[in-house]
Amino acid sequence: MVRLFGRQKRSRDSGGFDEKTRMMGQLTVRLFDERGRLKHEQTVRNSVTQFQRDHTFYLIASQVPAQAGGCWFAVGTSNTAAATTDTALYGEVGSRIAGTFSHQAGLATYGMLATFPANNPATAYTLYEAGIFATSTSNTATAYYRATYAAVTKATSDSLQLIWTITETIS
Repeated sequence: MVRLFGRQKRSRDSGGFDEKTRMMGQLTVRLFDERGRLKHEQTVRNSVTQFQRDHTFYLIASQVPAQAGGCWFAVGTSNTAAATTDTALYGEVGSRIAGTFSHQAGLATYGMLATFPANNPATAYTLYEAGIFATSTSNTATAYYRATYAAVTKATSDSLQLIWTITETIS
């Protein structure tokens, strides 16, 4: 048996094993003042979106869609709870930031990091949400991951670091 999104399906080539694969993620949010001193830190679980699940299947089938492959971070002002059906942030502000990807072969974990520098966003905001996207274009419906977190007020002189860690488990 092979479990696909909560359903079991018999597979002739599975050897009779019942394998469950699950992607889980967490987001660490760190706020630094203009001198680089840590002001705030929190870690939350994130929502793996349907877009990310579809992208994973395209990769497995070697049929990656044109929009895939990005690692663009965005932040927003909405505290609407994250859901797997999310495709964008509800209150995106500022410019998206290219993230840095890291993975060690053989491990079931990978990480992505981005830092929003001073003046991005250009004015002070209280932020509640973050996401990783396939494109650098703001307000596009290509969210791989989305998370909401407790209020973080980013002054224009502050920098905000986002560290996303994704782990795949097979049981």
